Amino acid sequence: MSELVYFSTRSGNTRRFVEKLGLPAQRIPLNRNEKALRVHRPFVLVVPTYGDGDPRTAVPGPVIRFLNDPHNRALIRGVVAGGNTNFGSAYGLAGRVIAHKCQVPLLHRFELMGTPRMSPRYASAWPRRSTMLDDTLTHPDETEETAMANADHAAPKVLDFHALNAMLNLYDADGRLQLDADKEAARQYFLQHVNQNTVFFHTLEEKLDYLVEEGYYEGEILEQYDASFVKALFDQAYALKFRFQSFLGAFKYYTSYTLKTFDGRRYLERFEDRVCMVALTLARGDEALARTLVDEILHGRFQPATPTFLNCGKQQRGELVSCFLLRIEDNMESIGRAINSALQLSKRGGGVAFSLSNIRESGAPIKRIANQSSGVIPIMKLLEDAFSYANQLGARQGPGRSTSTCTIPISCAFSTPSARMPTRRSASRLCRWVW
Repeated sequence: MSELVYFSTRSGNTRRFVEKLGLPAQRIPLNRNEKALRVHRPFVLVVPTYGDGDPRTAVPGPVIRFLNDPHNRALIRGVVAGGNTNFGSAYGLAGRVIAHKCQVPLLHRFELMGTPRMSPRYASAWPRRSTMLDDTLTHPDETEETAMANADHAAPKVLDFHALNAMLNLYDADGRLQLDADKEAARQYFLQHVNQNTVFFHTLEEKLDYLVEEGYYEGEILEQYDASFVKALFDQAYALKFRFQSFLGAFKYYTSYTLKTFDGRRYLERFEDRVCMVALTLARGDEALARTLVDEILHGRFQPATPTFLNCGKQQRGELVSCFLLRIEDNMESIGRAINSALQLSKRGGGVAFSLSNIRESGAPIKRIANQSSGVIPIMKLLEDAFSYANQLGARQGPGRSTSTCTIPISCAFSTPSARMPTRRSASRLCRWVW
């Protein structure tokens, strides 16, 4: 059996994984001032993955220096790579880089320090899977940067989630919609984007403490419950193994609902986390109700309204309410109050409808002077701007609706092409004309 050569940082995760195997092993020095390791027997290399999915930084520097010795590279027979499954396709990337560059098999990948169940099982298969290669690399003196240059070729090529989602609009050979492509798009969205941009925490306690201390979560919500119950509730949510049934659902959630870092670049919640925080907020200390809410939401039997699901538990948020109906009278004072109401209600909750039934039609006289009224369309434009401007810290554009009774002068104004498209801004789609 080939002996093991491994590299481990001060955290010791790789070292502990190697110790579980019970095989002869040598450690690559951590620092340059230590004596360089030079092997004399064929070996399997065990290495952790560095970086954030970038192949140029995936392999630790000491490992590169070790493999830059042609004598060492001539004796490598296989690679075992550690990594983090949160990085999706970049999980164990260092192993793929080395396997491709040294032309040896990638024997196994493990997370953190591995598990007692799987480590010996894979170790027993290494002698059969590792090949007795004598070839060295073509350029033994190349730099760290060039050693990573071919890493992308080592990974299997798959369609990205945008391409898979676009296939939903195309018929297959049998003339049917490609629904499987939509599900695969949702899966690849997680592997290619979500997992790689989600902040990793080792424990739930560490995560909740961080989110409260940094001003993301309201600590008062969590203080209503015992810590053991909170953990049990999160375990209940994750045990249900919720999966988005479509790419659109996953994309909408991570675009609009989930908690992000203040710079908006990384995700701090998964869907189960958001559900638990909603349940804890609405239950107000009632543990039985919290458990019921988690079960109902994750099984799709109950879905809170947008502002409730979006804002529960967050410290930087709007209110938990929506859906307002106001009436605008036919005077400037009422129109001004309506615009202010649209701003304030969209800031706090959203979902505002205005009745324009009392507004005189376009061309109607004002103070006996003919053709002076501008009608309802200019008012809609003002409301449109207000709804678009108040977007709850970028989380949600204010949705609005304008309604009117079916009177002939107003209906005709609504029905003209210019009325249907009052502006070229995409925000105009947020206003709905109902009569």
